[in-house]
Amino acid sequence: MASPQLKNGHTRIANEIFDHIMKTNLNGTQFRLVLAIWRYTYGFQRKTNEMSTSFLTKAINANRTQVNRELATLIDRNIIKITGIGSKGARIMGFNKDYKEWDEQLPSKEVEPEIPDQTKPVKKINMMKKILITKWPSTFMKKFL
Repeated sequence: MASPQLKNGHTRIANEIFDHIMKTNLNGTQFRLVLAIWRYTYGFQRKTNEMSTSFLTKAINANRTQVNRELATLIDRNIIKITGIGSKGARIMGFNKDYKEWDEQLPSKEVEPEIPDQTKPVKKINMMKKILITKWPSTFMKKFL
């Protein structure tokens, strides 16, 4: 049975930050990345920490491509800030606690589907009528058309 205790370590986060992150539209991977960054910054009483993509991938148990994509989104939205490159070559990153600087949601990259032209199906039906009339006896087709 697990028995976590505060004396074995904890991460201090202001309630105001919790209140705003709960209201922010994040997908599951983005939310787990925020938690991991909190854990490895605020959890060690730091504002920033050098963290590689592979480190974050292992920390949240996710796909590297997915972590790269969602971390880039968090950086673009100003939720995560990059302050430099560390001695090991990884980015030095931290959480941007100024929630007024966050972009609520970037514009969707989805493309609206085209509505098919309503005249095209009519033309196809007219063509089928012409084909059927020429290939079938006219008395037979007159009953059905």
